[in-house]
Amino acid sequence: MRHAACVSRGVGAVLAVTALTATAACSGGSGASVVAAPTAPTTAAPLTDDQADTALIGASDLGSPWEQTDEDAAHDGLLEGTVDGGSKDCQQFLDRLEDGDLLGDKTSADASRVFYNNANESYLDYEVAAYKDQADAKKELDWLKTLPQICDQFTAKVGSDKTDATVQVVEFGLPDAAGDHIGLNTTLTTQVEGEDATLTLDSVAVLNGPNGITFTNGGLQGAERDATEQAAQLGSERLQQVMEGKSPAETPGELD
Repeated sequence: MRHAACVSRGVGAVLAVTALTATAACSGGSGASVVAAPTAPTTAAPLTDDQADTALIGASDLGSPWEQTDEDAAHDGLLEGTVDGGSKDCQQFLDRLEDGDLLGDKTSADASRVFYNNANESYLDYEVAAYKDQADAKKELDWLKTLPQICDQFTAKVGSDKTDATVQVVEFGLPDAAGDHIGLNTTLTTQVEGEDATLTLDSVAVLNGPNGITFTNGGLQGAERDATEQAAQLGSERLQQVMEGKSPAETPGELD
């Protein structure tokens, strides 16, 4: 990038520059300082419903034995509960694990798919959404990042019979996910039909401007971390491509 040179004292000059070039200034003949023209930040546009649908991953992204399903996760009933001690944050997190709205429900566009792994009977509930208020969505993501400290372990009454449960929340890394993100692993230990049971869920939220992806993955036989990382990586890449106006490889929904 070239800079206009300062002229000597007593000689005036007017330089026309475009908005995309830097400008130069002179200081009384004693020297010159170059000031870069401020660049307005690029504002990402919220996705439309069609774009959100295009940004969804497909079962082929997860690999065998994952397949798309229209069924709700069989373990959802265990997430219906009341947190002991009245912790507002832990209660809100438990509620959001149940309804899937990890970043809240204030969206202007959204699309979702549910996948089932018959090898370990786990479900991956995946959503792409545009949030009405980008700053508010960022606050929600930052709030999720505090949960491993403020809700690292708590107890609750869960299910239709209000069985005692112990819940633990820990953070895990997502090295290949693009955008601002968080990964949380939640274990809920309780009893189902008189037998000890542990529900394990990976939950992921990725925010890119006003748009984001959220999903939970897991079940009563554990959460397959490889699938979690794959969904986060490929999903965040597809979201970025759609936001840039590109056409990622099609992943048609088997049930769409």
